[in-house]
Amino acid sequence: MVKYFIPLIFVVVSCSEKPSESGVTMDDLSSSTDKYDNIDSVEVKTKIESEKPKESFFLTAFDSLYKQAEWKKMDTFLFPERFGPTFSEKWILKLPQDSLLAFNYFFSDSLKTRNAFFNWLDCFGQKCDSYAVGAMFKKQKRSFAMLVNNNQIIYLESWKKQHIHALIELFDTKKKDQNWKYVIEVPSFQKTIWYSVVTGEKKEISRP
Repeated sequence: MVKYFIPLIFVVVSCSEKPSESGVTMDDLSSSTDKYDNIDSVEVKTKIESEKPKESFFLTAFDSLYKQAEWKKMDTFLFPERFGPTFSEKWILKLPQDSLLAFNYFFSDSLKTRNAFFNWLDCFGQKCDSYAVGAMFKKQKRSFAMLVNNNQIIYLESWKKQHIHALIELFDTKKKDQNWKYVIEVPSFQKTIWYSVVTGEKKEISRP
């Protein structure tokens, strides 16, 4: 059974083995399945419907890259929710040979956003590791990224780093409108990349 590893949040999930070529099944995303008893000579077929929303911060980007993907809501309480976001959405996206986690948090002001982000850095993962801005994260099996601006924190995770990089490029098609105070990219088993984006231009964040 495939388990998801979310290195920056407190949730009882971990990543053990890479999914098979057939990808992640819906049974892997659910703790139980429907059971049918006392049915004789009747073929029962069940289909898990996608929970794709009509509105989402991720909708345009996901539809551009993964039109046939299956959306699944994630209801688990995660670390940033301790700091009172005004809005949050958490998705698991089922892709061929991959699974993508996408979390989006909006806060009422920059102070709350900053508080959530720096507390997350100070104690993340099951071992509550602490990191400063620009620090190297422990190498992970799955690639992940975080994006932070004045009122928003985004978390992405995938087996394939190209999925994450492609999404970051699509979050605002008007490049000059892109502004992120912190972008952290951690490709699987590779070095951490820190940078900011100011009116569409990347600026490297130096290590301490």
